[in-house]
Amino acid sequence: MTCKVKVTKVVEKPNISTLMLDKTYVNTSSILFLLSNKGSKDLTIYSEGAYLIDSEYSSYNRPLTLIDYSAVKEEGKIVRLSSGVLEAGKTVYIAFIVDGSKTWYDRKTTIKFYFKYDGVKYVCYASSYYGTQVYKV
Repeated sequence: MTCKVKVTKVVEKPNISTLMLDKTYVNTSSILFLLSNKGSKDLTIYSEGAYLIDSEYSSYNRPLTLIDYSAVKEEGKIVRLSSGVLEAGKTVYIAFIVDGSKTWYDRKTTIKFYFKYDGVKYVCYASSYYGTQVYKV
């Protein structure tokens, strides 16, 4: 008698939250928000595919580039990043600059970005008004 055993890896789902500003900025070139990784594994956030979405006027939509917030805060320099790691259990500021002309930001603005958690790619939509939604890609 033979017996086959199938072993499947249990992938942990991400547990993240964001805290966004709910003020209006009519001429902004950067976005800053808090990202909390409440899971037990590190996550990697990517610059590629990041986007600012205005729910009311698509003419305000802009591509975004991830930047090193600590370099801005400590040295006043903008350092573009292709990705960044957020350790498990940590909360950090995430900063993006707007690619192209300045744009409008208000509480209904949504920031879209991609990240990997436990080897799986996800997309996050974060907004002060709509909350945080995460979907497996």
